[in-house]
Amino acid sequence: MADEIKTDESPQHRNTFTGYDDINEGEKSCVSYVSTKEPDTYEEVILPDSMDFSRYGGRGQEGVNSTVNYGHQYGMFPIGTCGWIKPDSKGIIAKTFFSQKTQAGIDAFNLVTEAALRGWSIGFWVKEMVSLEKEPERFKELAKENKLAKEGYDAIITKGVLAEYSLCNLQSNPGAVLHARDIVKSPEFLARLEVEELAEKVKFLNNIVLMLKSSVDKIGEPVEGELLEADNKDFTELAEKVTKAEHEIRTLHATILTLKRQPSKQPEILAGKIEEMVRKTLSELSGEIRQRRGKLD
Repeated sequence: MADEIKTDESPQHRNTFTGYDDINEGEKSCVSYVSTKEPDTYEEVILPDSMDFSRYGGRGQEGVNSTVNYGHQYGMFPIGTCGWIKPDSKGIIAKTFFSQKTQAGIDAFNLVTEAALRGWSIGFWVKEMVSLEKEPERFKELAKENKLAKEGYDAIITKGVLAEYSLCNLQSNPGAVLHARDIVKSPEFLARLEVEELAEKVKFLNNIVLMLKSSVDKIGEPVEGELLEADNKDFTELAEKVTKAEHEIRTLHATILTLKRQPSKQPEILAGKIEEMVRKTLSELSGEIRQRRGKLD
């Protein structure tokens, strides 16, 4: 099966927030689920026994990769190695040994013991997937056989090849990044964490724009018949500003993806730009919406 993989295709990534079952201070290790059969943010479920481990396994196994990274950053020094990895009824569980030879490995273990980073993510190639839309009967059978959740997903991954797994920060847990920055000493690791923090700010700004856009839509509803021509012009200008902000968010998001591959001092510059956009969005757009509402009252 592994030979069928196209080498020019990057592995897919799926995050899970499971914490740790066992942390060993003496050997600098932890045991944790790196994947579970709960629905993920892609609205998919990965069956625990679906993975082919022929390319990835515990350290000491000949011919397989056993490195553990942070955030799937393959250009960064590994933070440790996999002691063993296996599927069970709940998901895929692994034992991770954190390197004490690099600052990134030391920082990673400190973050684990502080519970500042509690997420894991697997990188894998999908070989077979069952879709609810295309194969409803088989989908329902698999869901029943494997005792999966009743909702929250529309596809089940039944075959895949594991490439690696990584310690990661989840976007639903921004406080972890802020706390992590007080612990980390490795410049390279810190740069990665800063990128994650920037991604959180973009997400925050995006939520603001969505909220404002909803307000714009409500303002645009006719009041007692038709909108006055002047009011309609104000509404149009406001809507255009929201659209422009959305475009800037997409541009910033693309920049962050680049920074994830090559972190540098740029995050500090980008952070300032994001902060400025947030302030502008809150003060100008919100202010204009209040004025616009006042005209319609």
